[in-house]
Amino acid sequence: VSQSRYRWLKLYLGMSQRMQGDFDKASELIQEARSYAQAMACSDIDFYSECDEESAKLFELNGMPEEAENIRQRLANVKEIKEGV
Repeated sequence: VSQSRYRWLKLYLGMSQRMQGDFDKASELIQEARSYAQAMACSDIDFYSECDEESAKLFELNGMPEEAENIRQRLANVKEIKEGV
C-alpha cells in the first residue's frame, strides 16, 4: 500500500469506527493517520483538514462543543487562506 493510501486508509478506518460508536478507537486511528502523514512529511492540506473535521465530530459526540468549534474556526481560516492563494 502506498504512503498516501495508507494514511487515507487509517483516516477512513477512524471514520468507520466513529460511525459504529467506538469514539476512542476512532480518535486513535485518526491520530495515527495524522502522525503517519507528519512522519512522511506530507504537505496535503486537504488530508489534514479531513483529520481535523473528523476530530471536531468526535469532540461534538463526546460533549465538547467548544473544542469542536475551535477546530472548525481554524479550518475556516485555512480554507480562506487556501482560496486566497
